[in-house]
Amino acid sequence: MIPGLKSQHVYGKALEIMEKVDVLRQRQNLGPMAVPRYPLRTITPSEVFDLALRLDNELALIHRQGGGEAELWVTSTQVREYEDKRPSDVFLIMQRVSNLLDTILGSEGFTPNDVYREVLVTKQDVQLIAHALGETIPAETWSAPDLKSGTEPSVVLDKAGEVVDLIAAAKRRAGMFGGRNIAVSPGETVTPSDVFNQVRLIDTELTEFKVFLGISVVPDLIQAQKGKTPAHVLQVLEGVSAALRSLQHMESEQT
Repeated sequence: MIPGLKSQHVYGKALEIMEKVDVLRQRQNLGPMAVPRYPLRTITPSEVFDLALRLDNELALIHRQGGGEAELWVTSTQVREYEDKRPSDVFLIMQRVSNLLDTILGSEGFTPNDVYREVLVTKQDVQLIAHALGETIPAETWSAPDLKSGTEPSVVLDKAGEVVDLIAAAKRRAGMFGGRNIAVSPGETVTPSDVFNQVRLIDTELTEFKVFLGISVVPDLIQAQKGKTPAHVLQVLEGVSAALRSLQHMESEQT
């Protein structure tokens, strides 16, 4: 359990699940679905609830497509009532759902191509935040370092965790207090899906930062990527890390 989470963290986790349900739908020949983008506003519990209902509908549809029986929450007679539940409680269940979908999707789930597309969105968000803060990120910051062939997903996950810490520091410096550092706990073997989960968390944190700064610009849609490896993802994350250090006038780390 991670205390102190907010509705936006749960909403971001639900969007992560939506991405996985979309992959599962296509595997079941149900066709792709439109995954909503994270809105640039403060998320309410009602919005999280609405998204949870949609997830329930989508998963029931997939279950029935496979010949199983599925009862929707809205029609179930076995719904329990709860009291004193907080966003952290809901986040925990969403995390379990996400992990179960990782198990179902297996090696046919998210790939480095999917993760690379997500980190390109992260890069755009950092650039928008820099502009809003009146800061200039030196062009050389984005210069891609040498491609580290043979990079394992575990190395990329560590770099993504470093980015989360840098975002938390930037938010505190801008006057956003009371935030919590969240990390993805992978299994014994780190997979591209673990990295994808962490990058989606980065995007949630950056979106919250953008709302705080009054940024209303949404990053461009990134097309599907091909031929990417964990090393390519690491390249972009190293640039993001360097950019965040530049924004906070920190010394750059040698990577």
